[in-house]
Amino acid sequence: SPATDGRSVYVFFGDLGLVAFDADGKELWRKPLGPFTNLHGMAASPILADGKLIMVCDQNLESFLLALDPRDGKTLWKTERPEVTHGFSTPALWRPKDGEAEIIVPGSYMLAGYSVATGKKLWWARGLTWQVKSAPVIGDGVVYFNGWAPGGDAGEQAWRDFRRQDD
Repeated sequence: SPATDGRSVYVFFGDLGLVAFDADGKELWRKPLGPFTNLHGMAASPILADGKLIMVCDQNLESFLLALDPRDGKTLWKTERPEVTHGFSTPALWRPKDGEAEIIVPGSYMLAGYSVATGKKLWWARGLTWQVKSAPVIGDGVVYFNGWAPGGDAGEQAWRDFRRQDD
């Protein structure tokens, strides 16, 4: 799914990377991101948050979360996600009442919150399945997420824990 700020449209193609177009369909810039190591291909979509274009690229090796300047495609920050083997979920933006804006990113065995400003991992909760596909939903200060795939059955789940980065 594309993202738009009303002036430009931002799309992700697994074999190409991120591409920005103006309202007339003229390409403004492109940012190659692959090749990727994901058996089923890439499925996450970009989101816009606080003047940043955010893309999660979870794959079998070298997963990462990326923020680009939507005006020119230059990298603002990149956060490695070595604990994530692959995933297909589009992240969500959360603005807690007290605190900075966060990007909520599901991944294999873990849901995590990252700073929109810096990409720093702020918190995480373990216990998800290894292959997540749905997007998080946020309401009344609660993050909701569901997922199932082989490895998520009772007795096969990863241990459950919630931690802040500074714990």
